[in-house]
Amino acid sequence: MIQAWLRILLLMMLLSSASLRPGWSATSTDSTEAAPDSLSGTGIRAQDSLWLIGTRHLGSPHPNRCYHQHFQILRYEASGWENRDSSEFITDQRDVTAFYVHGNRVDRSRVFSRGHEAYRAVVHYGDPAESVRFVVWSWPSDQICGPRRDILAKAARADSEAYYLASILSQMPDGTDVGLLGFSFGARIISGALHIIGGGSLNGRKLTSVTEPPHLQLRAVLMAAAMDNDWWLPYGRHHRAPGIADQLLVQFNSSDPALRLYPRIDRRRPQALGYRGIAGLGRLDSQRVQQQNVQCLLGKTHDVSRYFSSPTIMQRARQTLLPPYRPAATSDIDSFTLQQQEPGSSPVAAVGTGSDLGFLELDEVE
Repeated sequence: MIQAWLRILLLMMLLSSASLRPGWSATSTDSTEAAPDSLSGTGIRAQDSLWLIGTRHLGSPHPNRCYHQHFQILRYEASGWENRDSSEFITDQRDVTAFYVHGNRVDRSRVFSRGHEAYRAVVHYGDPAESVRFVVWSWPSDQICGPRRDILAKAARADSEAYYLASILSQMPDGTDVGLLGFSFGARIISGALHIIGGGSLNGRKLTSVTEPPHLQLRAVLMAAAMDNDWWLPYGRHHRAPGIADQLLVQFNSSDPALRLYPRIDRRRPQALGYRGIAGLGRLDSQRVQQQNVQCLLGKTHDVSRYFSSPTIMQRARQTLLPPYRPAATSDIDSFTLQQQEPGSSPVAAVGTGSDLGFLELDEVE
């Protein structure tokens, strides 16, 4: 029993190691985001817009209530972050809308810098002529007392967040190009949202206001996904996700020290998608679902910044998240540089068939 609790404690420490840094508080009494006056680093490109949608002030959702009007919505302007309403967000049309959903133990004081880090990593490998509406999804992932209680609470909250995310996606106009990027529990939220958008339910909650799935172009990248690796199989918990998405890419690390302990949190001893990759991959559509083992690029880590600073990983992620490359038009935009890159790494990931070192059919978590 003591050894089991020690393993759970170690898991919690590893899951939080990439999220907590000196100088950031792990707790807050505010119910909404306290936005900083300006972004650090290089800012955003002239053709892009940067948004934050917050659900930290919301409780568990009721399936018969419309929630997209109750989200906290912020947009970054030259003067800093400003409040906006849902109609302004929906009508801000760009070539593509990209969501980033963070993992566990990212408090509201750090969500802005983490979202900006994700934004820079994505657009750095993108077409300079392509405009992006980048959305940081901020959910209540602050640490709570007790390691096992924290993990189970976040897993339960992920189902609520999946419903919230699905509700905002359902409001988008038909034909909207949407890319979804999630890390750890954020990947779990995205997978659940796709399942709900596809007509599924989680804990009895489904989109009762939607008679048929919205006609969106949906693509998702799941990094170090903290979810069971068999949930996409028929009758699995998220079994509708692979059918509604145009493309799914799972980037897993079979040396991830945190996700290695994932089976300890459940008596069924499930394997994590972000550690083992997709179970029953051959039963899924290989044109839609792929996976990449990034073990040789990252080694023993559960740090999202390591994913973002890898040119090989982000190049592959960008190919899934954003539309196919179009010839770039002349554009007067800001230039971007990432301070961390892998020495000698190629910007294009190698493709493999049937090998843990290449791309297979896919799934993800933080």
